Amino acid sequence: MPELQSDDWQPPRVIAGDVAGLRQAVANAGALTLSLGPRLAAGGWDQAGPNLLTQLGAKKVELGPTGGLADLLKGTGSMPVQRAQADAPRYQLGDLATDPATVQARAGGNMLMAIDEAPIDLASWRALPAITEGTCMPALQRLAAGQELSLAMLAPFLDHADETLWQVYRRMVAEHGPRLKKQLGRYAEPRDRSAFGDVDSFEDHQCGHAYWKYLQTLDGCDSNKTRCPGAPRVYLVGGAQIGMREPSVYIPDGCAQRLGRDYLGEIRELGFETVSIAGPHLDRQWGDLAARLGAVAEVHAALEDMCAPRRRRFAQSDLEEIQARLGRLGTLLTQAPQPSPHAHWLVDETVLQVPGVGPVRQLAHFDPGHASVYSQIIGQARGLREFALGRPLCQAPAGGRPVAVMMVDPVSADIRHFSYFFAEELVCGELELTD
Repeated sequence: MPELQSDDWQPPRVIAGDVAGLRQAVANAGALTLSLGPRLAAGGWDQAGPNLLTQLGAKKVELGPTGGLADLLKGTGSMPVQRAQADAPRYQLGDLATDPATVQARAGGNMLMAIDEAPIDLASWRALPAITEGTCMPALQRLAAGQELSLAMLAPFLDHADETLWQVYRRMVAEHGPRLKKQLGRYAEPRDRSAFGDVDSFEDHQCGHAYWKYLQTLDGCDSNKTRCPGAPRVYLVGGAQIGMREPSVYIPDGCAQRLGRDYLGEIRELGFETVSIAGPHLDRQWGDLAARLGAVAEVHAALEDMCAPRRRRFAQSDLEEIQARLGRLGTLLTQAPQPSPHAHWLVDETVLQVPGVGPVRQLAHFDPGHASVYSQIIGQARGLREFALGRPLCQAPAGGRPVAVMMVDPVSADIRHFSYFFAEELVCGELELTD
């Protein structure tokens, strides 16, 4: 695994506005009069707003009259939602114009800065492509490179394990397959309802025929030199598992009770018996490394989950902790294998969803022990996800309007700057505003 301790990545956040452009406009404006919309003023922006403008470089800020931004506009009082560039958080003015008398009444001689919930059509706003800043790609690329190299190094063991399982499975099929075929042979021919005197007999035959079709997928497994598709093999999904791809044959509910025998369970038992025979012969150190490589998928899933673009802001200390946690996971991934003497393939039946393969019936998983590096990787990967998803200081409520910011010259009533922002881009507790 490559070194994962790095600060060249961070979970991306969805943004609406251009903080750098707003900073430049504020720094060039001189004295500002801040006019807040009624809901913002009632929500604490009467203190946060002046602090925001000071952070942006305003030389002087006065808090002016409260009032809706729409009241400053001519016409319908609505604002356009067209971007100047599709991938940049800057917006076109269109034919937007202000009412000079209303501007002068609010400005008090200073440049007017009006901030309010945006008077826009929300359907048009939501149709705009999302823009993000920040990326996890460097971390994801390093993890993928390590995963690819590790898989190449592990491939001989995986091939050996699959071949061992296949050889045992082939003998199991040769030993038990003929007996099962003989018992199910009377159900081999498909027959319709008209061939039976009552419904129960017909449904008995349907069950038996389904079992027979399922059994046919084992044809050749007892003699072929090449591995049959349904033979047990090792899969790496969050760990190391032994599983079987099962045929897509529908078995009606209650067939075991109807026929007085669980043929499906007996067929599957061939796989479980294969694991119990072959498992002890598979090297524990390689099994530990296989489980660890499977755990890389858990780390990758945690990264992908926490790196999905969202509306959020992290404190710098939390970003550093997120990056440090991934670095510690990288250190664990590179440790030499030290499996417990009690590490083993534990019989454990469930259904795996394997990418590129589909559903696989798990027969066993490699259990390296509670104090193993594998267990630490799994625990720390899940802890990384929980920390990253739980630490953002500001996350937006669903369905909220963006904030419109508009700077207007009090003399000419010309708009010097306007943009939209998500509220947390501008005001987020004690966090300093950053470009």
